[in-house]
Amino acid sequence: MDAMKTIEEWIEKAREQTRAINRDTGADLDENLADLVGQSRDSGTLERSNYRTIVADMRKRFPDDCEEHRFGHWAVGWVEEFFVRIIGEDGEPTPAFLAALEWNRALENYPCADEEDLSELESEKDAESWNNWGRRELDREICNSFPEVDLDLTTEFLDKLGGDGASDRDNDGSPIFPIKQWAESVERADAEAFGDFAEYDRARMAELPPYLREPIEDPARDALPPYLRD
Repeated sequence: MDAMKTIEEWIEKAREQTRAINRDTGADLDENLADLVGQSRDSGTLERSNYRTIVADMRKRFPDDCEEHRFGHWAVGWVEEFFVRIIGEDGEPTPAFLAALEWNRALENYPCADEEDLSELESEKDAESWNNWGRRELDREICNSFPEVDLDLTTEFLDKLGGDGASDRDNDGSPIFPIKQWAESVERADAEAFGDFAEYDRARMAELPPYLREPIEDPARDALPPYLRD
């Protein structure tokens, strides 16, 4: 009896949630549908991973008792919600609804539906973020470290430097790259392959009094007799 009462409470809670969605979106969903999982335009990696994991599982096991609906939303652009049928033709809770309750309990105990899927999604997000802005930010930070030279850093060099990937993640699972730390690890010897530091050194020396100038290595000049050297 207690178990049946718990299921009845879940049924009423599910129906009330569906009524609330109808009120908020203007939809006309059947109250015999229970909202199992959702995602929005602004969902983070965990929410997106859970959504695609659970939807794939439920569609595979209960294809005739699942529905997916998409709604416009004033704050997040759009939301997608995945529903399961609550009561079957026999008047009993459907296997899909009972499976939905199990998913709810599982997520209450541990918030990730599939660690492997989440890791895959985070890797995809890392690669997208690196290509969209991470590499460009690292390029800018390194160039700012050597303002005296016009550096032309290669993609290969930047990708190798940022090969360790994200050092942390923000609240929505987006990567946080240690851009400043990577840039500070670049020494002049590393950067010399991408800019004319010799020209800068010559210009800097020319501005100093003669007695403070240090000889700059110049193989062509050193091969000349002393009286022909500048």
